[in-house]
Amino acid sequence: MMMQGLRRAGQTWLGKLIVGILFGLLILSFAVWGIADIFRGYGRSTAASVGSTEIGVEQLRFAYQNELQRLMRQTRGQITPETARQLRLDQIVLSRLVADAAIDERVRQLGLGVSDDTIADAIRSNPAFRGPDGQFNRGAFDAVLRDNNTNEARFLADQRKGLLREHLQEGLVGGIAAPTALKEAMHRFANETRSVEYVIVPAEGLTAGAPDETALQKFFDERKSAFRAPEFRTIIALALTPNALAKPDAISDADARKRYEEIKTTRFGAPERRAVRQMRFATVDEAKAASERIKAGTSFEAVAAERNIAEKDLDMGRLTRREMIDAAVADAAFALEKDAISEPVNGQFGPVLVKVVDVEPEYVRPFEEVAAEVKLELARAAAQNAIRDTYNKIEDQRASAKPLGEIAQGLGLAAQTFDGVDAQG
Repeated sequence: MMMQGLRRAGQTWLGKLIVGILFGLLILSFAVWGIADIFRGYGRSTAASVGSTEIGVEQLRFAYQNELQRLMRQTRGQITPETARQLRLDQIVLSRLVADAAIDERVRQLGLGVSDDTIADAIRSNPAFRGPDGQFNRGAFDAVLRDNNTNEARFLADQRKGLLREHLQEGLVGGIAAPTALKEAMHRFANETRSVEYVIVPAEGLTAGAPDETALQKFFDERKSAFRAPEFRTIIALALTPNALAKPDAISDADARKRYEEIKTTRFGAPERRAVRQMRFATVDEAKAASERIKAGTSFEAVAAERNIAEKDLDMGRLTRREMIDAAVADAAFALEKDAISEPVNGQFGPVLVKVVDVEPEYVRPFEEVAAEVKLELARAAAQNAIRDTYNKIEDQRASAKPLGEIAQGLGLAAQTFDGVDAQG
């Protein structure tokens, strides 16, 4: 009906004028709002920019994961996403990337460069890459790359940037000299000499004489502290520590097995790891269109190449489920078979397609092998809670003047005796 009305209106000059104005307004609205939406969508994959240098979301995620894994190796424990937020780890990593990008921008402006031979020499001289013979070892090099979830190309690029940053910083502060007054003061302190005059009196030149009682008494009174013998005491000590109070034999197999199930992947084995790739999209529709093309026979990598996504930007690394920041992406990745590709996933940073390249199965030591260790851990935890009660029992018996040794024996504890202890211990 609306189209028929427009056709009838367009048959007169007035109607043509009105229809022309309406279509002009429609075209103008598309030009303004449509193009604005396109430009607003630009840069969604950029976390920050410094000059012409952009810090991508993938780069930030990779640096965050590396820093998180470094902290976990350093502390030998798990760091939850909540703990990482409390540590402001994301802001620390982003600040470091911004600082590096600022230096990289200046390096680019100055046109600085470093040769491939210099990078190769730096790698060969790195002790972390040497074998037992002290020479560069390819196996050690590959092991370090695996531990840091990176590949050779990315590592070489990082080395090039690091050397250029180091050269620029040395150029800024390398020529700073210490003030003359400071150098003179240090020289005097290190090289000062003195002249000393002294006289040697031979023993045969001295006349020995026996002091009288008055002189002896005066000498003694002036130096009483030199003739005072220290006081010594015998000490009985009873240490109330979790190890002293722990009773592993009192822990049942059921309780030990329950604890084992809670910590077996982190304490007694390695959790499942997956080599994951992800392709990020601006909209869900783009992700669905790419998914349909992949189902029709186009490879995951071919679609990424058409979208100008570099190989390194696809690779998330070899991660456990807990190491993946985005819960939705983790769920998708760990639900796929090897070489399978997910449906579009609404991730934390936008829609993505996920591909699993390799799977390392979970490995766990059996319960029978670690049962004694688990029971000791539970016994120590129980003893920690029992320290206060045990202390109160000891104090109650001490109030009745019962010796500490007898109290320890009655409670099944071992007291230690230390003889000849002075005031300094």
